[in-house]
Amino acid sequence: MAFVAAAQPAAGQTIDASYGARLAGVSVGQGRISGAVTASSYRVSISGRYSLLGFGGTFEAGANGAVAGGSRVVPESYRTTGSGRRTRTTMVTFQGGNAVDARIEPALDAEEKEGRVPLDDSHRRDVVDPLSGLVAQVLRASLGDDPCAGLARVFSGITRFDVSLAPAVSKPDGERTCQATYRPIAGHRADGSVAAAGRAITVAYPVARRAGEARLPSRIEVPLAVGTLVIERVL
Repeated sequence: MAFVAAAQPAAGQTIDASYGARLAGVSVGQGRISGAVTASSYRVSISGRYSLLGFGGTFEAGANGAVAGGSRVVPESYRTTGSGRRTRTTMVTFQGGNAVDARIEPALDAEEKEGRVPLDDSHRRDVVDPLSGLVAQVLRASLGDDPCAGLARVFSGITRFDVSLAPAVSKPDGERTCQATYRPIAGHRADGSVAAAGRAITVAYPVARRAGEARLPSRIEVPLAVGTLVIERVL
């Protein structure tokens, strides 16, 4: 599986956090993530809005699944809807760690498909959806001292990509900082997505206040061509 936590989770963890996004000091978005993780299952949802470089819209997503053996995330279903130039919903059903069904409504048209690296059955095996991958990382960060290791094999329903984590320089206040590196595998446009490959995203975690606490990122920094997008936890 994509991410495996190092220990047994607490009887239950509640996920509830709000984030704000800034680019060059200007607010460009807001979002909230909520859900719950137990020793045997999880559910999580995220919603928000954005306005960036002349484009704006809203997004919402949800995922649920099992926590096998008390630590391994096994997704069951994922659904996301985004609105902007158009509204589109993507739904993915998983079974045994594989994506067995993916539906996109409305489907990508010919222009949107042009230039994409083809997806095949191998890209749907041993994968997690983006939200389930986040839950797995929350477990890792909550149950161990080192949240900065691992590889996520992610299938979004449209694209397949890897996200790898490695330690970065930690601050004296105890904040743990990781570098997440994105590598596109399939389903992406061969031009723009490849240009973003290898670009290191900074993910910072606060000091854990108690064992088993849901440890969500306090800050995420995403380098863009026009500057660094900073996403910070505000609540």
